[in-house]
Amino acid sequence: MKQRGNTLIVLMLLVVGAIALAAGAYRVGSHHTDNAWKAKELKREQDARARDLAEQRRGEKASGAYQAELLDARIKRDELEGAFNAYKRTRPIVAKRAVEQPVAVASEQQVAAAACEVLHRDDPALSHGAVWMWNSALLGRDTPSGPCGLADPSEGACAADAGIGLAEAWDNQALNAKLCAEDRLRHQRLIDFIKGGKQ
Repeated sequence: MKQRGNTLIVLMLLVVGAIALAAGAYRVGSHHTDNAWKAKELKREQDARARDLAEQRRGEKASGAYQAELLDARIKRDELEGAFNAYKRTRPIVAKRAVEQPVAVASEQQVAAAACEVLHRDDPALSHGAVWMWNSALLGRDTPSGPCGLADPSEGACAADAGIGLAEAWDNQALNAKLCAEDRLRHQRLIDFIKGGKQ
């Protein structure tokens, strides 16, 4: 009976030892799992911080490039504006046209050409100087028309007929205004979309 009691105690001690060993192993495993999770979480946070920092640097770089481009464009516009103002004070924007001499005997083709010329004369023509200023202002850089441009704004280069009538220029202005309004709306919607995604 005594031996049986001892066996029971030993068995209980073995069970308690096994339970203690299992609990210890569980604690060690749990601690190891917890450490692995913490390390993984720390790595995820570090990666997120690195991505945020890279994005911030990318934004700063883009902003710096934009500021440099804006300054360059402003300098070019100021240079063009100075040239335009000097040109407008001394040169016409409407082209000078030679007066046609009457033809003694006109063929059918000459009569048709003369009719077209009369119609064209009702619509004042822009000089190369006017077209140079128009296109340069539109594109934000020196855009010569024929020989007329920033390099040569002389009357000889700029006063001649550019072949563009005032009515055509007004049509072009209306188209440009329409395109500008569409671009402005597109840009605003893009800005709204980007800002909406960050809230």
